[in-house]
Amino acid sequence: MNRLAPNPETFSTQVEQLPEDQRLFNEQLEAVRKSGIRQMPEFSDMLAHDGTVTSFDRDIVEPGLYLDSTYLPVLEAKGGAPDRLSFQVKDMMKIGRDDSRHHVFFGALAMNWFNHNEIVQQQVAIKPTISKYPTDFDQALQEIAIHQHLEDLGIPTLEAAGLLVTPESPQSNLPNLFQVSLFKPLTTMDNINWRSLSMEQRWNRLGKALDTLAVLHGNLIFHGDPDLRNIGFSEVEGEIVVVDTEFSESGQYLVHPSSANGEKRIYQCMSNDFSRLSMSIDGHIFGSLPREERPTTHERFEQLLQHVYLPYYERLIKTGSPYLRVLTHQLDEIMARKMKEALGEV
Repeated sequence: MNRLAPNPETFSTQVEQLPEDQRLFNEQLEAVRKSGIRQMPEFSDMLAHDGTVTSFDRDIVEPGLYLDSTYLPVLEAKGGAPDRLSFQVKDMMKIGRDDSRHHVFFGALAMNWFNHNEIVQQQVAIKPTISKYPTDFDQALQEIAIHQHLEDLGIPTLEAAGLLVTPESPQSNLPNLFQVSLFKPLTTMDNINWRSLSMEQRWNRLGKALDTLAVLHGNLIFHGDPDLRNIGFSEVEGEIVVVDTEFSESGQYLVHPSSANGEKRIYQCMSNDFSRLSMSIDGHIFGSLPREERPTTHERFEQLLQHVYLPYYERLIKTGSPYLRVLTHQLDEIMARKMKEALGEV
């Protein structure tokens, strides 16, 4: 990996009174002066593609700051890593995810070269993973890997700009990880004022999310938690952006003839995605209706069938996915089961 070491005499960061995870992030920026800056690995090349979260080698990353390859020419042109790294939180950049268990924070990451009298500043989102279990480490790298994979496929997502890795924690013997993504102004779909919309407008807005889900599934990528709070809408670019992919799985190997239970796993992944989405719709689209207007269980299924499953089916066909046969078969199975549940037969 490329490594650019800064001048230890001039590199410093100023740490103010901050919440614990933000303080730790700033402290680790200070430690970069000892470890330098490296090029971020292509974690997407390491994805298992077997419908599971990849188990990453613990030695794949060392403590330090990793940046996307697009940043390295800038650093090399300046003669090396910056003399000073700093981060300033900007609360006005929040996108309504205060309830996130990761406590994502937003702000400006600045690189300062004293000899050039120049500062390069980037608006970023920082997602901390305070590792308690080995799965925390894997899920954090899985999220970056999926983002990289989605970028390669041309699917709108957050752009993975970097990764800050801490030394191993004495408590868990695992490093803490801070994902650095380029900031993109988004409104997560759970923050839409659903009450102000007619039912037709609600289903139309949801249709954009179905477009994205169909594209994901068409590429055998399963989100794992497609709650409306994990689907961002860019008012500026008019596109749906996939976020929070730490539970996402790629299943390209599941259609290989040697995969004995491949179709069963595809069914499980698709069914999970639809169950999570349906629960979220219950809470935001149906739950925002006056109590007397809320549909019965059977009526709710009829509406989901009309506005979710069948439109999704059509969108999936339009993707031209090479996996349509297996995907549509599993979708038929899911709809048949949901109908039995609605009729009380399961």
